[in-house]
Amino acid sequence: MSEIKLTVTAREKGKASILSFIRKNSQVPGAIYGLKAESLLISADYNTIVKVINTAGTSQVINLDLSGKNIPVILREFQKDPVSDKLIHVDFLAVDEKQAVTTMVPLKFSGTSKAVREQGGKLEIKKQSVKVRCLPQDLPAFIEVNLSELVNIGSDITVDHLSVAKNVKILDSIHDKVIDVVVPRKEVVIEATAPVAGAEAPVVEGEKPVVETPAPEKK
Repeated sequence: MSEIKLTVTAREKGKASILSFIRKNSQVPGAIYGLKAESLLISADYNTIVKVINTAGTSQVINLDLSGKNIPVILREFQKDPVSDKLIHVDFLAVDEKQAVTTMVPLKFSGTSKAVREQGGKLEIKKQSVKVRCLPQDLPAFIEVNLSELVNIGSDITVDHLSVAKNVKILDSIHDKVIDVVVPRKEVVIEATAPVAGAEAPVVEGEKPVVETPAPEKK
């Protein structure tokens, strides 16, 4: 696995809004927590940090270069503007190679399910990631889920089926479903039909039928 690096610069807490900061500087503000000292305010080039986040996610160590000093971190949280969907803030957690960390690791689905291919089943994903705890250098980039294990409709894969290294502990309940195969729902289409001549109108339960009385014949 190649090393992931990101150059950041120290940032002073200013009065300008986060969005104006991004527009003027093409930078994303952020913070580093978990340090022995106080948290550090930083910023990084917008396009670069977006690429790093897409690559590392929350499960890979990122080496931040702050004025020549290397700070290993993992992504803890990020915020996006609800209107523009632009990245507006990033929080990193500093890690120690000798201390275990807890973070989310994505699941990667591979293979083909026989229940889907031959029986017409539908996959329902219950989890996209799981929480793990291990040393930073042991963090997996992803955990693979083999769909070929799903051979019949009603089959499922639970957390205890996931395969990880012995030094990686999954914290989710072993009984939690990751994915299962269900019978696809069928849409019932009711076609409107023209009334047949002479047929009686249906009577709705709870309502009395309306009986038309013929008018008396004129003499």
